[in-house]
Amino acid sequence: MSAIEITREKVQAYLTDIYGSIQVDGDGDFSVQRGSARMFARVQDFGENETLVTVFTPLVRGAKTSADLFEYVALSNTRFIFGRLELSVSEDGTADIFLAHNLLGDYLDKDELGYVFVGMLGSADELDNEIAEQFGGAVFHAE
Repeated sequence: MSAIEITREKVQAYLTDIYGSIQVDGDGDFSVQRGSARMFARVQDFGENETLVTVFTPLVRGAKTSADLFEYVALSNTRFIFGRLELSVSEDGTADIFLAHNLLGDYLDKDELGYVFVGMLGSADELDNEIAEQFGGAVFHAE
């Protein structure tokens, strides 16, 4: 079995044990929803025989870009124990905003993954509405 397959099985088992049921999307990402936030875990290569687990939640789609939004993202990152805000700017000038965190898949244990999911889901469930109200756009999942 490849390192990716081993880590994918581990992540799926941990999340299923913690949450009972999880979803797998078309990209093979595992996800869990809480309120208006959906958290994803993506397993990918990291070096020759190592893996990286990227945990992320889309917060807002189509926010209007501005200096205020960029400042908000830059200064808000110190608020989080787990995760960082990221922007993806589209050709139309709007931005999608994510909360994301990377974990080394080869050393990952259930408690670490669980704490990251719980912490980030809690933050995301509040942040998505806060950001959409302040900068426009739509939350990823309406409640």
